[in-house]
This record gives sequence, C-alpha cells and structure tokens, in this order.
Amino acid sequence: MDRFSLKTLSGAHADQVSKLRIDAYARRYGSKVDVSRLAWNESDERYLNIGLIGQSDGELVSIIRLAFLKKPLDFYKVVLLAHDASKFELPLVVIGRVATASAFEGKGLHGILRWAGLKISKQAGAKSVVGAMEEGSLRLKQMTEIGYELLTFDEKWGGYLKNEKPIVVGILYADHRLDRGCEILAERFQERKILFDDQIDYAAAAEKLRSAKSAEA
Repeated sequence: MDRFSLKTLSGAHADQVSKLRIDAYARRYGSKVDVSRLAWNESDERYLNIGLIGQSDGELVSIIRLAFLKKPLDFYKVVLLAHDASKFELPLVVIGRVATASAFEGKGLHGILRWAGLKISKQAGAKSVVGAMEEGSLRLKQMTEIGYELLTFDEKWGGYLKNEKPIVVGILYADHRLDRGCEILAERFQERKILFDDQIDYAAAAEKLRSAKSAEA
C-alpha cells in the first residue's frame, strides 16, 4: 500500500473532495442520498476537512469533516436533530462527511482520520465528539470499541440523506475516554503498518475549527 500524507484540506482540494464524497455515498446509499448536495460548499469553507493523500500519485483517498458546534441551531443544522442540552453539552465537534475510495475501504485509513480528528477536537476545547448514522452502520462497531456511547432516535432526517432505520448518535466525551480512544486507534494503525506522514499543524487546525462562525451569529 502507498505511503500517505495526512493533511488539512482547503478549497484547492474541492474537486477531489467532491468526487470522493459523491462516489462513496452513491456506492453506499444509492437512491437514499442526494449526491448533488455533497459537493464542496460554504460549509466546507467554514468547518475543517482532513484527508489522506497518496504520495505516489497525489490521489485523495479518504476524508472526514469536523464541525465545531457552539449553539443549539448549529447542532440542528448539522445533526438534523433538535439539540438536547442534557445529552449534548456545547461546544462539541461532529465528525461527518466520511468517505473512502473503494480501493482503500477496509484498510484502516478511516481510523487514522478519526484519530487525528479526536486530537484536534480536544485541543479546540470540545466537550465531546459526536457522529450520527443510521442503525446498522458498520462504523458503529468501531465507535463502541473506542469508547463512544450510543443514543437512538426515531426521527427522520430531512437533509441530503434519508434514513429508513432509527438514527444512532455516538458521543465520545473529551476526557480520559477520548484519550483512550486515540490510543486504541493508534495501536490499530501501527499494527496494520500503515505508512503516513502527519503534516497537520494541530494548534492551527484547532484554531480554525474553533473559530468557525456560528449559524446563530
């Protein structure tokens, strides 16, 4: 397997991000997803995308997006669920827009991105890191193994992706549980001997994430 560069992404990567997302979501969700809403947009400029890029060919092969949410309306617009302060203390980070090229699925690349995303989120001052998906998602197994607690909701998503099953929201608190989650993910990619150069400036990434304009501003 190629050696990768782990990087924060910008508008210069917009075309690659759009193509990777659209291909991955169409493959995974078929008619349930409106792929026209997956292209790089103003939300990508506001929030923080990170990705793995092959060093031999410059191909972007795996991505996630981190959204730093400060207000209840932010939570609703990103998670598409009403904010419950008793369950989701703000500010928090949502990890979403997860996509990996088909040739690299199941090879542990997403774990590297989640590891980096957790580190950035804690440095940015998030109280927790959250992810939302449909019940039965393969990602739920990894999330529980690294310490996420799971909450189930019966609401219907009204955004780019329609759900047929209940929505499951995973929450990882930014304390010793997040630290342990990072350790587990690091152990896994080290065992797999995935070669990558970490080119993220974590202080700068945390500042960009933290400074995102609120939907209620």
